[in-house]
Amino acid sequence: MAFDVGCVIGNFLMAFIISSMSDKHQDRMSGTDPSAIESLRNRRRWILEAAEQFWERFSTEMRRLELSSTISRRHAKTIDNWLKELWVDSLGFSAVSMVRLTIGQLHYPPLDALPPDAISDSSHRILRLAEGILTHRPSDMHNLMVRVQDEMA
Repeated sequence: MAFDVGCVIGNFLMAFIISSMSDKHQDRMSGTDPSAIESLRNRRRWILEAAEQFWERFSTEMRRLELSSTISRRHAKTIDNWLKELWVDSLGFSAVSMVRLTIGQLHYPPLDALPPDAISDSSHRILRLAEGILTHRPSDMHNLMVRVQDEMA
């Protein structure tokens, strides 16, 4: 299960980074059109919100299903511990999937669609974020989102 969850999270993270880099390139091409800039910001915000909502809904539903299948609620602590372990494992898989989709045989199509200079910059940011996740895994989704936004600063 951690593999699948990690792949979804990894795809959200890559989409955010690539969208940010694509937006920078489009900003240079389109000038300073305020409506275009706001649209690009909204898209990036939506990607991060979607990632947060995915984990929140997934963990809430898993907790609900597990609690509904037990005789008593005394297992809630066990479920919370399991979800914490799943989070840590999922982050590992998300980082590995980001690396594989950046430098592996199968590439992430939106990455390949960027201009060459943006591909290089995006790839570097993706790999740096993946390394950071593998070496210092964020404890929760909020801390992961902070790290992702710091990577783009």
